[in-house]
Amino acid sequence: MTLKALATPSKSGKQLHHHTAAIILKSSGKAKRRPCKKPFLTPLHKKKRRIYCWAEKAIKRNNRRVCWSNKVTFKVGEDLQTFWVTRAPSREEEYVDKNLRPTFKSGRTTIGV
Repeated sequence: MTLKALATPSKSGKQLHHHTAAIILKSSGKAKRRPCKKPFLTPLHKKKRRIYCWAEKAIKRNNRRVCWSNKVTFKVGEDLQTFWVTRAPSREEEYVDKNLRPTFKSGRTTIGV
């Protein structure tokens, strides 16, 4: 939501300047920030990922014996349009679903270098 949208008239019928809206938000600990990008996950996906993480943690793998690769890829076709969310700087509010930007892999091409 933009600052101009937050400054539109509501009950009072008066239009606020967007700088005034920014000052009021900042005084209450909120600010306009870019959202974190996370893959779109349904509640079922989140549950399956938690189960997978618990299983991986139970394995107790020795990471010194894992073969790590230096392969580099980049994605073409990703939506890079910027939008803003209004939230506090705290970590617990940063990863709330309403403050995240969902990403979708359809329509992208991965190119290996």
